[in-house]
Amino acid sequence: MRYILEGSLQRDNENVRINTQLIDAETGRHLWAENYDRKFDDIFSVQDEICKSIMVALQVKLTMGDQARMGADTGNIKAYEKYLKAREYYLRRTWEETLVARQLFQEAISLWKETLERNPDFIFAYMGLTMAYWFTGSQDQARQTAQQVLRVNPKFSVDYWEKRSTLKDKALREQLFDAWRMAGLK
Repeated sequence: MRYILEGSLQRDNENVRINTQLIDAETGRHLWAENYDRKFDDIFSVQDEICKSIMVALQVKLTMGDQARMGADTGNIKAYEKYLKAREYYLRRTWEETLVARQLFQEAISLWKETLERNPDFIFAYMGLTMAYWFTGSQDQARQTAQQVLRVNPKFSVDYWEKRSTLKDKALREQLFDAWRMAGLK
């Protein structure tokens, strides 16, 4: 590993501060550092900005296609937040909390659909939609959405994502990745 990217994130309601620095692992020399103060809704554009700044610091040359992808809409943070909250309620397994989870999943589905209208190849929205549809009992829609995951990335692998997951709860891990598998992803 030649370079290390260090960073921290602080959140205060809808505001976020991100501190980043790029370090040459061989020399320990700081190559670049930057602070970003933004609205939390803008987190993905900050991610793109950080990537571009690092590439400039490393003098990385991109093809035209790579440049176009860097400028693409990267998602909807509200959809992801709704999904995470829904999943939390869903796992509590009480009737009332399952109803709350269902509503949050529906809100996440709606937001991800908006994202896909802007960027029809955004695979993470399809991945989230597949799970949200599965957990709301819409298995046919989950299977259709899983096909979109494979359209965007024919080499998609559930095993790849499962190995890289940071989830500690084994039952949760199994539920989440089994939802993808049952929807048709391998």
